[in-house]
Amino acid sequence: NTAYTIVINNKDLIGNEEYAVNGMNSVSSTHPVGFSLYTDRTGDGFIENNQIYFNSNYLGSVGGSDNVNWQWNGAGVKGHFYYQNNQLFGLDDDVPNNTMSGTDGLADVSGYLENNATSCTFKLQHINYPFQNPAATNINLAYTFAYTTPCQPFETELTEDVELCRGDTAQLLATGGTSTGSAPAYEWLPQEDLSCYNCPNPVFSGDSSKIYTVRIWNTDSCSKVLPVKVKVLDAPHNINLSTSPATCSENNGVLQIGGVSGGKPPYSYNFAGSWITNPTAPIFSQFSAGEYTLTVRDQNQCFYSQPFTIEEVVPAIAAFSANPQEGTEALTVQFNNQSSGATDYEWTVEGETFTTFQHQHTFDSAGSYTVQLISWYNEPHCADTATATIIVHPDYTHSLFLPTLYDNPGAAYTIQTTNVAHIRYELFNTIGQRLYHVEQEVNNGPTELWYGGSYATGYYFFRIRFTNVEGQQFEEKGKVLVVR
Repeated sequence: NTAYTIVINNKDLIGNEEYAVNGMNSVSSTHPVGFSLYTDRTGDGFIENNQIYFNSNYLGSVGGSDNVNWQWNGAGVKGHFYYQNNQLFGLDDDVPNNTMSGTDGLADVSGYLENNATSCTFKLQHINYPFQNPAATNINLAYTFAYTTPCQPFETELTEDVELCRGDTAQLLATGGTSTGSAPAYEWLPQEDLSCYNCPNPVFSGDSSKIYTVRIWNTDSCSKVLPVKVKVLDAPHNINLSTSPATCSENNGVLQIGGVSGGKPPYSYNFAGSWITNPTAPIFSQFSAGEYTLTVRDQNQCFYSQPFTIEEVVPAIAAFSANPQEGTEALTVQFNNQSSGATDYEWTVEGETFTTFQHQHTFDSAGSYTVQLISWYNEPHCADTATATIIVHPDYTHSLFLPTLYDNPGAAYTIQTTNVAHIRYELFNTIGQRLYHVEQEVNNGPTELWYGGSYATGYYFFRIRFTNVEGQQFEEKGKVLVVR
């Protein structure tokens, strides 16, 4: 069974690089183990400038231009080979022995490994710049191992490369792993932007593209390392919107799209169940007032949704005049409708409702009354409301009924009151002498003041001061004829 391991240079130490390789499948050292270099151009021309050590064993010095790129001065060393039927075969100018030299970037390192080894180390040290001098120009890119392993083949599956839109998530899936004891069956690297790293089906939620590898273990502690690429596509992330309001009860609101940020044009737009494709800034009309959501789709089938609101304008403005707005009972008020932008009206006066444009009403009793006018455009919810307060005072000119004839000496002298709270009554003879007076609280209706049985026939004069229910004071004078 053949296995391979590829190590990619991720170091800046171009003068002295050391690597530790772990997690290899068991290496059978009884068969060749191919170790090759892949380097780029150097500044030393054809000079052998890089010393190679494997598990602390010196393999030789390499440098110059490989046969495949000889026309470029110092174009680098490439170790070419193939591994088949437990045998290592060199290609081009590369020899499958246990050394490296010049542009020969291939070595059989089986003699430097223990049987069933799963790790190794190697070092590349520049001859002229062995202490990691930044002036060194060697560029070592990658290193390859190919070997025979006692590990038995096992079936695995891995999610194919994934494309998703930024902001979306994708589930990766690996199968074929078997855990032994507490050791996991899967290991995902790098450990970034995944929901789990030791599970078969992590969920990716990153916002940039990544290449992951998953190591899948079998029951014999052997493993496969498989790659999967997750490509994150730029997606729309903002829509520049402007709106014009709709008249209440009408579909004349307007949406204008000024542009889309992100994603790949052309864009399609959806806000009513159907898609409209327009690469320019479109204008959509016939909206009623309300809450909406606009969804944009780009060429990569990436979606973005953004809510918007069409405001409502109520054209009806309720207004009216009341003439007069204050007076005494019974008060007749003329209401003049001064509304604008309305098609229908509703008056409410003393609990009654009227729909006439103008309205006249008589308030028979004293009090404070609220009059309301609702004016609307086409539909009752497209309404505006205006109110006014009408003040009606008692008619104090009819607050008292004062009898001027007293012809029943056996009965009380009684007056009739309306809207009166307090009375002070005084009775005088013809020469101005006060004969009688009384003060008392009263209610609406008849009030007994005095009995005139002991008074002689003739005229008497009275003066009455009363306080009405609103606290105002008035005075009345008159005369009364006593007849026996």
